[in-house]
Amino acid sequence: MTRIQSIMSDPAILMTVPAVVLELVIMLALTLGVRYRTAIGHGFAMLYETMYEFFEEIIGEEQSSMIKTGIVSLFFVIFIANMIGWLGDIIALAIPGMEGNFATFTSERNATFALSTMLVLVTIVIQFVANGAGTALYDYFPVWGK
Repeated sequence: MTRIQSIMSDPAILMTVPAVVLELVIMLALTLGVRYRTAIGHGFAMLYETMYEFFEEIIGEEQSSMIKTGIVSLFFVIFIANMIGWLGDIIALAIPGMEGNFATFTSERNATFALSTMLVLVTIVIQFVANGAGTALYDYFPVWGK
């Protein structure tokens, strides 16, 4: 058995594939919903814009919109994967014997920790580069008030 065959026959990989496909379908549906102005698309656009403004406030308006869009998109990938994980837990509670048959990549604590740590660190580094060390530290430790 080759290395690729052994990896593809791993149960953890096989459980993750349906969840990743579901996440891609959800992201596509939300994107098309925004494009064709559906109610769900409108709600997602408002949520996306709110998160974009939140990260823009943290890292500064003068920073490239491509970086802010990437950070917000990574946030939503983690968020939707966690929502799908909760869906898998609900299915497992409702149907006996389904435990462990539905998992996302964020079901593994190390993957969630790595993604969220990367997101936080990238945001902080960009904030320090864009605003300068003094302003960024003052945002975290407002000694004289804001």
